Amino acid sequence: MLDRKGDGPFWIYGAEDIFTAIVEGRFRNKIATAPGYFMFSAAAKNAVIAELDFSEPLRLFDLSGEAVSVLGIYDELRGPDYEWCQWLGWEIGKIIREHQGAVHGFVYPSRRNPGKVAYAISSCVKDVLETRLTVRAQRLVDTDEYARLVASPCCTDSDSL
Repeated sequence: MLDRKGDGPFWIYGAEDIFTAIVEGRFRNKIATAPGYFMFSAAAKNAVIAELDFSEPLRLFDLSGEAVSVLGIYDELRGPDYEWCQWLGWEIGKIIREHQGAVHGFVYPSRRNPGKVAYAISSCVKDVLETRLTVRAQRLVDTDEYARLVASPCCTDSDSL
């Protein structure tokens, strides 16, 4: 949702669980030359996982269910065309800005963890939401989920297996 200068509104991405947040955030990546293996990105060492607790429900466009079938965009949401997804995000962002906080963002099917959903919250509504928000944060490397994944026999620290 950033303009060409890198200014402007942006999306705050989230998930219902830490694993989905890890894969959506691209902190855990598959190794193309070694199917079944994965490694953590360099950014994972400095990543922070924040748990957001809102005192009121978020108002979100639901792009995770029947609506995407009705709109005919399910395949695009799941496909590899990130430009299309960027375009959709820009268009949804315009709607959110026009409605001045009536909608906070959207929920969509996770592209990297099938069966789960992810969230995109517009930075345009952060002032509205911050009074209703409690944040708990911890380093990704300190989470139980990170420890579980690092202990996996499929986890490696080398992409040249």
